[in-house]
Amino acid sequence: MPKAMDEDGRGEHPIYGVELREHANGAEVAIFSVHCDGDDDGTASDVWSARFGSVEAARMIVQVMMRHPSRWGSWVRMARILGREFLTGVIEAEVIGAARLIDEEEAARRTDEERGDKVRSAGIVRLSLVLEGPPRIVAVRQGRTFMVMMLETILEARRVWDWVRWQADAFDAWSALARIAGATALEVMILNSMRVDEAAARAAGHAASGPRPLRYWRPAGRGEPRD
Repeated sequence: MPKAMDEDGRGEHPIYGVELREHANGAEVAIFSVHCDGDDDGTASDVWSARFGSVEAARMIVQVMMRHPSRWGSWVRMARILGREFLTGVIEAEVIGAARLIDEEEAARRTDEERGDKVRSAGIVRLSLVLEGPPRIVAVRQGRTFMVMMLETILEARRVWDWVRWQADAFDAWSALARIAGATALEVMILNSMRVDEAAARAAGHAASGPRPLRYWRPAGRGEPRD
């Protein structure tokens, strides 16, 4: 278990830590706090946690979080004020950034010929909403499917697509995240990020009525939406 520390690296109270808990059907990542009083250690309690079907995805998220121990205290306050789902979206954005950085570092090490081969083989990332048969969102790169997000109903699929269709600028990073952490981690990131924007739209009075809050959503600076 990683050593706990406060956001300034001092022994103040409370102190925070990050823990990976592996289970038979996946793993859980948690930020916990410990209140110490005098010479006695207090009881640890979770202030944020998220479950992942992929142990590899959970390990990568822990690796990213361990790079920023000075921010654990700020993340705790964020979870308490804005909610656990909001913090989940923030942390997963860090993972996407790490995935993008890994891709950039790999590209920098390749020769011009190898880089050209990658460009030819990588292709364009395409996401599509499929409503025939089980409703689903499918992500494909150069003929290879790297995510099939199954939704329970057509209405739920349209709700997720209301957000996904505006994210074209992030599709390359999504492909990298799926390659590094698995499709399950990508799906969790998409659903949590969608819920964060839904909550923000409601708070700003921009959400549509009914079960599709982002039906008429127009985020700034995201480019043109996918059909």
